[in-house]
Amino acid sequence: MTKSGIIADDDASLRGGLARFLRGAVTDAKIDEVSDGESLVQKVLGGGYSLVITDYDMGRGMTGVSAIRAIRASAATTPIFMLSGSDKREEALEAGATGYFPKNSRDITTLLKEVAQKYLN
Repeated sequence: MTKSGIIADDDASLRGGLARFLRGAVTDAKIDEVSDGESLVQKVLGGGYSLVITDYDMGRGMTGVSAIRAIRASAATTPIFMLSGSDKREEALEAGATGYFPKNSRDITTLLKEVAQKYLN
């Protein structure tokens, strides 16, 4: 059975780059992309995702933290990781994120690869 992940980020080039990276890290995984929190919640509540990676600030509408809260309110247990350019670790974890990655981390590719291999293999 093919596992699938979803990436939510309003920056199309970053979102696409992350999706390509994850597809390379786990070749059998299906990776979907959305640009806002509302679409993320709708897709995840539709079911079937083994991994969610979301940005904190997606420009307009629902933030990544609000999306995490909405997903967790439905009792969904899908692993959710927040990726942010600002320090939102505590807020993300309090909302129910499984983990948090700062975008400016030197180890970001190693961390993402480990997460992808754990949840998408």
